[in-house]
Amino acid sequence: MVEYHTQPDIIKYKTPILHLGNLSNEKIFHDDLIPEDKTSNHNIPSNGAWLYYEDTLGYFKIPITNGSFLKELLGVKITKYFNLPTVEYQLADAIWEHKNTRYHGFGLFSKYARKSECQYHTLETICDVEYDSSNLSILNILDDIYSNQPIIKQVRYFIVRDFLTQEYDRIPSEILIENNKGKINIGPLMDYEMEWIDYPDKEYKLKGYLTFNLDNPEIKSQVQNDEYFKEALERLMDIDITKLLKEIQEENQIRLIDYDIENFKSQEKKIKEYVKTKKIL
Repeated sequence: MVEYHTQPDIIKYKTPILHLGNLSNEKIFHDDLIPEDKTSNHNIPSNGAWLYYEDTLGYFKIPITNGSFLKELLGVKITKYFNLPTVEYQLADAIWEHKNTRYHGFGLFSKYARKSECQYHTLETICDVEYDSSNLSILNILDDIYSNQPIIKQVRYFIVRDFLTQEYDRIPSEILIENNKGKINIGPLMDYEMEWIDYPDKEYKLKGYLTFNLDNPEIKSQVQNDEYFKEALERLMDIDITKLLKEIQEENQIRLIDYDIENFKSQEKKIKEYVKTKKIL
């Protein structure tokens, strides 16, 4: 059998690693709450697996590139900065077999983030509409259904958060609505590896399910007259990506790659310049 070993550049000799062991010997978790495509792919080395580790259910995610590891860790930091719920990642390694090859690879382990006492729905099921750069119907529907609930503020912070990072592949099934005995919150966010995609300035907008395009007069007007959007944009203008990266480095004892740092800083600068140009604040 062929042996294949991978290690991302951010990991150093003393970086704390959670050792998950041999995935073929772990109990893979199956449940209706977890989509089937997330339970049947534990032998695919480019994806990951739901599994139990010391009686804790979690997901072992195998990022696509070296830079994806740092994007995932930074994504958690940014989500917390905007006071939004998120999964928590821990650097981990595991052994698994696939097509006559034994892999020893690194990834990120996150505990199952949904609370047992809560009910969850996706944004797609609540707001059964198409959404593009000229359509504000999702926000209007949420405002009508969940007036005075925490999610009204959170979803605006979420839109601005993903606008900052240029989240590329946020899919409807990843945007959860959490009902905790009548209190409605946005559910924990996850999957940050397709962020910080650098588009030309004129095209800066959220490319995912909710679009935030300040070149659109209708959207710009709503943002200017919405206190929560303005609060979120003020937080965006105050964010210090370099500071967050240093916190990640210290907390995880990892190595930062200069190319990645410059990419994040450049994107942060461009987004802030774009907001200034649009004179929203």
